[in-house]
Formats: sequence, structure tokens, C-alpha cells
Amino acid sequence: MKALFITGNNQYGVASHFLNGMQQDFASSGIESIELSLHNAEAIAHAEQQLKSDLDYDIVISFNGLGLDIVDNGQRILEECGKPLYIFLVDHPLHLLPRFLGTKGTVLCVDKEHVTFCQLCGIKALFFPHAISAELMKEEAIVPEQEKSNEWLFPVSFFDVSHWREKLAPTWANIAPLVNQSQSVTRFMQLVGVLPLGKRPPTLELNNNVLQICRMVDYYLRAKARQDCLVFFAQQGHKLTVIGKGVQRYQSITDFHDYQPAIDSDALLTRIKQAKFVVHNSPGFELGLHERIVQPMALGTHVITYDAGYVKHVIGDGVFLPTSQQAPHVDTDSYNGFAASNREAILSRHSWKVRFNNLLSIG
Repeated sequence: MKALFITGNNQYGVASHFLNGMQQDFASSGIESIELSLHNAEAIAHAEQQLKSDLDYDIVISFNGLGLDIVDNGQRILEECGKPLYIFLVDHPLHLLPRFLGTKGTVLCVDKEHVTFCQLCGIKALFFPHAISAELMKEEAIVPEQEKSNEWLFPVSFFDVSHWREKLAPTWANIAPLVNQSQSVTRFMQLVGVLPLGKRPPTLELNNNVLQICRMVDYYLRAKARQDCLVFFAQQGHKLTVIGKGVQRYQSITDFHDYQPAIDSDALLTRIKQAKFVVHNSPGFELGLHERIVQPMALGTHVITYDAGYVKHVIGDGVFLPTSQQAPHVDTDSYNGFAASNREAILSRHSWKVRFNNLLSIG
């Protein structure tokens, strides 16, 4: 079997890391990988030429819906090729909806509520929670707790609350009460009537105007949650090492933490492996898995995360909620024991190999 990956530009090599992991796990199952990157005009032209030729492949995996608009004789090549087409998303589908609205493919969502959103839009979608490469991660040895740094690592990028609040100014008077009740854009879309709420069906059409508002609300809520997280840990006396694009700008919110510039994906994974805890806060992923959950746990590092109900259910110990305690109460033996069992759980149940084997078995 041959899998065709359609990719593009990505920040700090994150998507490239996912792709490499998928390809490694595919290879261990005897599946050959082909990549067509659309990272610039020349690459797009090459990809179009390849797709219009007799390129041999059995399934298509498009990262973020890239390549779906490539046509030949007025027909979308990837949708009319007669091969299974999957669109792999790592973010909420509302941000890229125009790329795959009306697609004949299947959208793979890392969160169950993202699946619900796609289905509301008439898009076939499956729950495909984030995973790691078993082939790559099994080579990584766990660092025992007694040899780790004391770092509480918070890998994020800067989100400007005031910028997104200003963007929402024209409609703020009408939506503010609902935004202020929402912890994530999913909750907002439920309250505003775009998504079902309990037994209440959707009452508001998701037109372009509503979609744009929902996107801005999502960014606003993420920005606010990120800022609140930094303030909370500062108030509790827990110094975080905050790594990511533009995070030095958070010093105006609180200068308590150590802010460091972005590093590439491989370097960040090394830091995660050495850290004692990774802090994770990303509203809108409450019913799914995020790379900042599965990567640290595969590397033997515990996670402090918000809205951890689903994660606790599927993984168990080694996941902690933010509290006012001096630190999550776990002794060295327990830490190392949880780290070993969590790593085994991730490698055996939450690898790309397992995900794709399950996906291909159900068609």
C-alpha cells in the first residue's frame, strides 16, 4: 500500500514532525509514503504535474485540507481519484472550513466536539485523537525524576487579548454575556445556537458572518485563557519556563516567569523530556488529545492541564489539574512509576500506527 501525503508550510517544523512520525509508523506496517509539499509556487506546480500524471497511491492524507483545490479538466483530482481521502486537522475545523466544505473526503478531528461541528456542516468526520510515533518514541529513554530539571515548561505562542477584543468590538455588546460564560469556542457556539445544547437543536445558521465571529471568539478565549494561566501560576508562586513565538510580550502581564524565544520541534521535545512538568492550556480540546499531552507522557514527563476529564479517563495518573498547592503531590517513586506506565499506555494505544490501523480497518 502507498499513502500520499499532501503538506505545506508549518511553524517550527511541528507538522513536519507529525508527518515524519506517521511515515515511520506506516513503514513499520509495510506502507510506503509519498509526500507532495505545497510550500511555495514551484512546489505547487510540481504537485499539480504529479497529480495529473500516473502517480501511484492507494490513500490520500491531506494536512489541513491542502491540495483539495487542485483540478484537472474542471474536476478536483483528489476527490475524483477514487481513492480514500482523509483530511487531517490539528486545530478546530472552523478555522479552515472553506477548504473542505462540501468535500467527498473524511475529516479527521483530534477532538470529539470538532467532529460534531463538522457533522453539523454536513461534512463526514471521524474522531482521530492526537498521537505519537511509536517507532520514534520507543528509542527515547525516560529521564528519572531525580535527574530531571525542576522546570515547569509552558510551550505556547503569544496571543494578544486586546487585539481580538478590538476585532470583536462591532458585535461585543450583543455577544459579551455569552463570551464571558464560555471557556471555549465550543461552549460559545452552543450558547449562541450554532451547535446543539443538550436536547436543544441548533437555532442559528452558520453563515459567513457568524463563522467569522466564532473564529475571533476562539482566538479571544485562547488569548484570555493563556494570560489567565500565567497570572494564576505567578500568584501561586510557580515559576514557568514559557517558550514560544513572541512570549516575551507577556512580561507586561507578569514578569514572574522565565520567557524564552521559540525553538524548533526537536529541540522543544528535548526540553520536554528533561522537564519535571509540562503545563498545557488550550481551550477547545476538552474532549480530545493534544500533542502537548501525548508527547510529554510518551517522554516520561507529567502534565498539568486544564479540563483534564477526558485525558484522565483515557490515560490516568500523571495528569494533574492546576491547584493552589505548592506542587502536584507526587513522590519520586510514584512519579517514576506513573511515567513508565503512562509511556507504555501512549506507545501501545496512542500511536499513529494504532490510529491508522483502526482507521483503515473501518474504511
